[in-house]
Amino acid sequence: KVPASTETLCELLSAYRYTARPWTLDVVIDRTQPRLVVSGRTAVAITSERVTMHAALEAEIGDSPLGSLRLRLPSGLRIARVTLPPGADWFVSRRGDEMILIVELEQPMIGKVLIELMGTLPRDADDPSFRVPVVSAAGASAQIGQLAVVWDNDIDAHEQDSAGARSIAPTELTGALKPLAAAPRLFAFQYTKPPEGLSLRLSAADSQLAATVVTTVSVREGSLAYLTEIDFDIRGRSRSQLQFTTPDWLGADID
Repeated sequence: KVPASTETLCELLSAYRYTARPWTLDVVIDRTQPRLVVSGRTAVAITSERVTMHAALEAEIGDSPLGSLRLRLPSGLRIARVTLPPGADWFVSRRGDEMILIVELEQPMIGKVLIELMGTLPRDADDPSFRVPVVSAAGASAQIGQLAVVWDNDIDAHEQDSAGARSIAPTELTGALKPLAAAPRLFAFQYTKPPEGLSLRLSAADSQLAATVVTTVSVREGSLAYLTEIDFDIRGRSRSQLQFTTPDWLGADID
């Protein structure tokens, strides 16, 4: 039996019996370190001019309270929106090309913290190698998640380096990424650590053009009248200009 404690935040660690005095006990006391586990869902959309990223992170803090989180951002990211728990605040710390998003919680806490981040990156259309942007948490003991990459019709994409991420079927996407499973141009990945070296090889897609031509010829006294309808079908890369020819004998009187 030990005396009852009035301290509600403490629990009994151990009890000892001694038969002689003086009696001493040496105890080493260390502060319990927070344990941070992060699960992420990131969508990346690629166009000929820019890249849009939408990351949703669920951070779970255990063992000891934590008052702030540090997220490594892709270099050059232009932040459009950050969604945090009530009372939390954020700012970006820059050191050279390194960008750190610091999230200050309302108070140190244990439990789940949801963070949503949206932003854009410029894209060099002349560079065929494209490094997929990811967000990672500094000091996390485990980081898992899924990544979906979609691209425009004007672009052909091929996987170059998976950086340890595992390719999955689009139907395996979960959470906020699930609606992207129906996208016609999509890479889907699952990872057990942030794939910071994940890269794709991009090139301009070929433009495929087909046409159906219907011509009506009206025979009149002393002349022929041609009425032609051309139905173009453009696939792959988009086009801003269409071209067709007419026979020389038709002349230049064309509307």
